[in-house]
Formats: sequence, structure tokens, C-alpha cells
Amino acid sequence: MKQAIVIGAGPAGLTCAYELFHTNSIKPIIIEQENFIGGISRTAMYKGNRIDIGGHRFFSRNQEILSMWNKILPFRMHPDNSTDNAFLIRNRKSRVFYRQNLFNYPLIPSVSMLQKLGICEVSRFLKDYLLAKSNPIVPEQTLEAFFINRFGTALYQAFFESYTEKVWGRHPSCIDPSWGTQRVKGLDLKKALIHTFFKDKYQETSLIQSFYYPKFGPGQLWGKMAEDISRNNNNAIHLNERVTRIDRNESGAIHTVYTKTADGIVHTYAADYVFSSTPISELFPILQDVRSTEAKLAMSLPYRDFITVGILANSVQAGGEDSPLDNWIYIQSPDVKVGRIQLYHNWSPYLLANPKTAWLGLEYFCSETDSFFERSDEDMLSLAKQELAVLGFVKPESILDGTVIRVKKAYPAYFDSYSSFPRIRSALDKVPNLYCIGRNGQHRYNNMDHSMLTAIQAVKTVMGKASRESVWNVNTESKYGEER
Repeated sequence: MKQAIVIGAGPAGLTCAYELFHTNSIKPIIIEQENFIGGISRTAMYKGNRIDIGGHRFFSRNQEILSMWNKILPFRMHPDNSTDNAFLIRNRKSRVFYRQNLFNYPLIPSVSMLQKLGICEVSRFLKDYLLAKSNPIVPEQTLEAFFINRFGTALYQAFFESYTEKVWGRHPSCIDPSWGTQRVKGLDLKKALIHTFFKDKYQETSLIQSFYYPKFGPGQLWGKMAEDISRNNNNAIHLNERVTRIDRNESGAIHTVYTKTADGIVHTYAADYVFSSTPISELFPILQDVRSTEAKLAMSLPYRDFITVGILANSVQAGGEDSPLDNWIYIQSPDVKVGRIQLYHNWSPYLLANPKTAWLGLEYFCSETDSFFERSDEDMLSLAKQELAVLGFVKPESILDGTVIRVKKAYPAYFDSYSSFPRIRSALDKVPNLYCIGRNGQHRYNNMDHSMLTAIQAVKTVMGKASRESVWNVNTESKYGEER
């Protein structure tokens, strides 16, 4: 039987191994350098409270993905307490916190928006939007131009500029528009208006109204998937083990993979195929290619890292509302460093040890080379408490506990050497039995279902049922990924 080495136990890596087992002809071995599975989609624990790092909705327009999820964890509307292995069906609610008020996201014109902003401000938004449509920025070379062409300058400055700069650490005028094409796609103010008045008739609406969610967080799904993989092979998943070197033959094909455990033990694996979800910047040195121009470009690919500060409190307010029902809230304010706040108790009540408390996740976007990333847990907890008070979300005396989690290379970034990505991809495609999958494996800001689909397409390619091109073509369509 042939053997495949799968680098990484995130959504793409696990899906790849899961699919390979069903081929009955290729044995997968997963190598994961961390001591957990799920990657950024894992569910962390703190004193019985579960943390969904980044907040992960389960939705897809792909029936193959939906069927896989339902097979592993059945979809149930209202599982009782005795039914643990299930997806919940959750109503989606997210808003933007701007000028001490909450506004629906996506930006849906409403009476509430008119009351909060005033007719003059709303009229300015509409005027700027019409101006942008009649005189668009061409060519559309930056993310700023992308947003202005779809929403107008005034709306862009009010609801997108500050948050986007927090996420990427660059002003949108310095970012490639590919990120907008990837995540926002065809969404604009016109579609938001149509959605407002014809939501039951117009099928290409802006964002989904509900989504599936594992009862105990996304890590529950990956845990079940890992159990299924290990049931077929007890030695299929290796945690705390890092790939250190990959050897190739004269034709460039991989034949051996070397790893090292956290204890320093070296392992050698024969490899007929390698499926990599490791960051591309780290892959070239493993391939022992550091001198080529493509390798130098790859090793300088940019990423954004982030810190999640979990805060347990007695209660929460936002924009004058007690116990808001949002899943998450975007913080469009330059007065605080926090970019987004997750309300875990609204994702699933089963994420809490005590359902009578409020469980928040404050997300700070940064780079691991920043001094901010190295701040102590005590400093981060102090900052989070201070900013919650500034925003008026949680009173200091209401806070019960907190924890800090740091995540490296959470988001592949779309600037600097990213403009040379076609050259990097071309070099990787020259390795005949290497397949790059997942978010970091393709340096693409994919959703979970897209990351899983790259793995499925890669396995199909190996089995002669798809092309290598199809692996890279996942999530390049023009339709918005969160269509109803």
C-alpha cells in the first residue's frame, strides 16, 4: 500500500486523511507539530469554558462538505442534554460597533440606522455610493479602491477603514484587492438594499441567516474526525512532531520525510505523496530550497497573528443593549486596539461552564515580531478589561476571570511579496507528488469548507479524478461564499 504524509492536523489535513482512508489504497500519516488538532479551528478549554478561536460558522454551498459534516456530527435543531454528538442550528447575528452604537453587518439600510446616524449622514452615504458607481476607481489596484467602488468613500471610512487596518496592520490603500475579491466577492450596497426589501425573493443575498455549529465548539467535529481516522489506524496521527526535512529524487519527486518530536526523537517516513497545510514560508526550507528566487519570495510571505483574550463576566452590554444576541461584534473605533469581540455564549450555551455567565473573546490582531505579541498575560488581561470599560461592554466589577491565547500565522496576508505568488505556486507545482492544501498551505484566506475542499480535490487528483489545477481553483468563483 502506498503511503501519504499529511503535514498539519487542521481542517484540511484531517479531511485529507479522512478521504485517503476511504481510497483503500493509500495509507495517510498526519504529522502535527502542536499538541492539539484542529489548527486555528480548534476549541481551547479554560476552567470548563470553551474558546472558539476566531469564531467558526459551519456553512457551505457544497453538498459533499455538508454530507461529511452530517455523517460525523448529525444536524439537529434542538438536541437535548443527552445528545452530545450533534450540530446546533444557530441564528446568525453580527454587528459593527461605531460611535457607541451597533449597526447591522452587512450594512443593511433600516429605520434604526437612520435614527442612529441621522438623515444627513445617511444621505451622504448614498450620495457617495452613487458617485462611486458613476465614477469607479479604475484600475482597482488596492483594497481601499475595492471597498470604495462597492460602498462609496463615506461608508468605507465609517465602517471598513479602521477595522481593516487593525486586522492587517496596513492601511487598505497598501493592500492588494485580492483579499476583498476572496472574502467580500460581489457584496455591495445595492445588494444590501435588495436584500432588505426582497430577502425572500432575491436568492443572491449578502450573507447567511443561520449556520450549523457543533454543540461543544468546532473542536468537537475535528475530534470526531480524528477518532474515525485513528479507528482505521491507531498510529495515523502524530502530535508534538515537526517535519524538519523532505528529500527528493533527481526528477524532483519526494521520497522521504524526516521529523523530530518534542523530545528530540527523529523519525523517517517513506512518502509516495505529501499533502502540506504548513505555511508556505516554512515549506521551502523543509524542501531544502532556500536559495532560489521563488524560495526567497515564499519565505518573505506576510502573515497576521492574533491574541484572543477570554473574559468571563456576570453580564455584558453593547451599544446600550443588555445581553446582546450577537455572535460577534466588529469594533470600528480607533480609540481601542481590540478589533473584534466574540460572544461565545451566543454561539452555543454549551461552551460555558456556568450558563448564567457571559463569556467573551477579545481579538487583537498583530504580528509575532511585534512587541505587542510578547506582552505578558497580565498586561493583556489588564488591557482587555480597560477596553471593555471604555467601550461600555462590561463593568470592571462584573469581570470574574480571564485567559490569554496567542495564535501565530492565523491569517495569510495580501501584501509585500504576495504579488509574486504566481511564481511561488509555479515552483511548488514542479514537485510532482506535493499537494498544497488549506489556508496556510495555499496562502489563501479560506473558510473551513474551502480548506476542506482543497483536501478533497487533492485526493481526487491523486486518484486520477481531478486535476492539480482544481486544487488551486477552490474558492476562486465570483459568487459570495455565504450566499443563502
